[in-house]
Amino acid sequence: MSRQSYFYLFVIVLVDNTKLSNCDESVGLCYQNDYTNHTTSLFTITFGSGLDSYLNETSDKFGFSISTAYQQSFGSRMTDAAFDFVHVVPNHYPEWHAGEKDHTENHTKGYMYIVSAGPPNSHIFNRTVNHLCIGSQYIFSAYITNIAKKGLQSNKPNIQFEVRSATDNSQLLAKCSTSDIVDYDKWTWIKYSLVFNASTTSIILLMVSTSGWLNGADMAIDDIELHSASSEYPNFCSFSKF
Repeated sequence: MSRQSYFYLFVIVLVDNTKLSNCDESVGLCYQNDYTNHTTSLFTITFGSGLDSYLNETSDKFGFSISTAYQQSFGSRMTDAAFDFVHVVPNHYPEWHAGEKDHTENHTKGYMYIVSAGPPNSHIFNRTVNHLCIGSQYIFSAYITNIAKKGLQSNKPNIQFEVRSATDNSQLLAKCSTSDIVDYDKWTWIKYSLVFNASTTSIILLMVSTSGWLNGADMAIDDIELHSASSEYPNFCSFSKF
């Protein structure tokens, strides 16, 4: 791994069926130590590793889907509304941190998920999770970084994390926004986390690109996780697990 900088950004959202209208926005922001150190991981997506410079697999391999507005590049030059799974940031544009690596520690030739934003409100991550424990607390998180070097792209990525019901007309249960993901002189990963209380057993986890999709809004994503933060029920409330 190359030398990198890390920050942890926590967006705390506590939601139950009686307070959705008041509590679907973030209620707290803070930088602190990694809150997920003392929780149980229910799934982690690191995108694996391999010898090829890009991964010749689709997002289905990792258990999530992407809006059909996006096209996978498979190593070719990325344009708007495109994504790829790569070892290092490709040298497609002079504004990018070309050659920088994925986030996963102790992961030789690991892949990361890079995205050039598509239409506003398009899904760049969509995964259904079943058998959650109602009333238990969970943490949906990912490491994200702006691919562009500081000051070289005016349009910055902006991602909204959402939790929706998988069974009740996709009712919104919790959400938070990263706001504009800052560009840095040095390659810098930031961990974003949405903390929520499960009010249903089946949910949809979403990352939604809310930025404009021209002249930038390019990002890398790695180590997407769902954690259980409840000590009483540290895993799924069923025999089924990922």
